[in-house]
This record gives sequence, C-alpha cells and structure tokens, in this order.
Amino acid sequence: MGRDLTNSSSSKDYAREELVAEMGSAFLCAAFGIVPTVRHADYLGSWLEVLREDNRAIFRAASAATKAADWLLARHREAQNERIAA
Repeated sequence: MGRDLTNSSSSKDYAREELVAEMGSAFLCAAFGIVPTVRHADYLGSWLEVLREDNRAIFRAASAATKAADWLLARHREAQNERIAA
C-alpha cells in the first residue's frame, strides 16, 4: 500500500524513487511521442529537499531513469520484432 512518510529517511528515499520514476516517464513519453499529463507540483517540495541535500542526486536519478527507460524500450522493440516475424 502507501509508504510511511513519517520517517524522514523513508520520505527522502521515496522522493528519490519518485524523481527517477518521473524522469523515466518523461524519457519514455519523449521516445513514443506522448504528451504527458503531469502533476509534478505534488512532488516538487520533496524533490527539492533531496536535491538541496545532494547536488549529485539529479545525475544519479537521470542515470537510473535512463537505464530503466532503455531497458523498457529494448523490450518493446523485441516485442515488435516478434510480432513482425510471426
């Protein structure tokens, strides 16, 4: 279910995960030409807190998001190739 955000450490971990997920989503939307509907304002405060504490967090998040998006795009291409071959 939901996360326990009363613990400062867990809320920062959650914010980091959300930052990676949102960046990955943006990368995938760009790759597929999808215009996303976003609600970043809901998360900005927690993301800013993480970014203020760790000036490399954005780079780590972008790296993780890129790896995840690349993996998903490769699976998508494989599935398309299998459908074409069938």
